[in-house]
Amino acid sequence: MIVSFQMSGLRVQLSDGQKSGNLKSDIRHPIIWRSGYTLIEILVVLALGAIVFVGGYTAYQDFARRQVLDNAHEELKSNFALARQLALAGEKPAGFCESSSSFSLLGHQINLESGQYKIQAKCSNDVTSDVRTFLLPSGISITSGWTTSNPILFKALGEGADQNVTITIMQNSTSDTKQIQVSTQGRIE
Repeated sequence: MIVSFQMSGLRVQLSDGQKSGNLKSDIRHPIIWRSGYTLIEILVVLALGAIVFVGGYTAYQDFARRQVLDNAHEELKSNFALARQLALAGEKPAGFCESSSSFSLLGHQINLESGQYKIQAKCSNDVTSDVRTFLLPSGISITSGWTTSNPILFKALGEGADQNVTITIMQNSTSDTKQIQVSTQGRIE
């Protein structure tokens, strides 16, 4: 006796006298038992995943680099505004410009040094006193408009700044730049 049935589009026949519990050996037309993914399918998925990962990682690195430059730019602008505010208020360090009544506070200057900049109170006798020191973030440099020999002075009591200057901040790894403008009226843009 031959028993035949159809399963998933394949015709299966069992011959007479065979044990019914062993389908694989009883099949005249072999059925392909599929239990997983092929190597090609796995490799395609891994390749697509790698492409997506590399693209996302590259975009994240670009974003992180831009953020370093943006943060350095905003911090520098904020510190210029702090120097201007200290000068407007006429604040000076304790005991500074008080040795003689003939000396007065000229203002607060921002002085660029190697890898850092300082806010300094400046007295009329050219004596300076450090108020705060800030480090430039690694990979960031000042490329033009402001040199170590030319500090920017915000004059006391709202008299503006001593010079018009455009400061260019550069990210060394990408050569991207941002600018800060200081006017003689004391505006920081």
